[in-house]
Amino acid sequence: MRLFASAEREEIPSILNAAEALTGDYFRLSSFDPAVFPYDVATTAERSAEEEVPEGCFARICKYARDPRPERRDPKLSHFYRILLDDGQILAEAARSSLSLRPLLLYVLTHELVHLVRFVRDRTPFEPYPHRRSEEETLVTRHTHGILKRHRAPGLEAVLGRFALPELPEGR
Repeated sequence: MRLFASAEREEIPSILNAAEALTGDYFRLSSFDPAVFPYDVATTAERSAEEEVPEGCFARICKYARDPRPERRDPKLSHFYRILLDDGQILAEAARSSLSLRPLLLYVLTHELVHLVRFVRDRTPFEPYPHRRSEEETLVTRHTHGILKRHRAPGLEAVLGRFALPELPEGR
């Protein structure tokens, strides 16, 4: 499995900043204040052995009772979230679909931040009932498209086209 190269890893903070700004504007957040949205992002190389991303997924979010990094534990925080990226899946998708990595990562990170906002605001349980998972993914994907369709960035239109909007379940 290929991992992000050093230059690719170095781009993640600026892509994450853009995803935070766009997602924050969409949800009318003043910021992604760590006291309200305690989270970080880990690439494959930065994840622990227990932190797995399901096969075929670009990322997932883990929820911890507290920050798993001892040097960063804040006793005031009751929960901590970690966005886990699967370098190999993301890089394979970029190559397979001829997508640029930067807009693909913007899509993936924005999608995960939408989940985070929904979890923290109690709009959805962290572990939804199995029959609700598909509906939650559909709603998060629709929010992600709503956020990114207004943003102009090279290659983003191709990414949005690749991940077409799913249909909402009947009655929604």
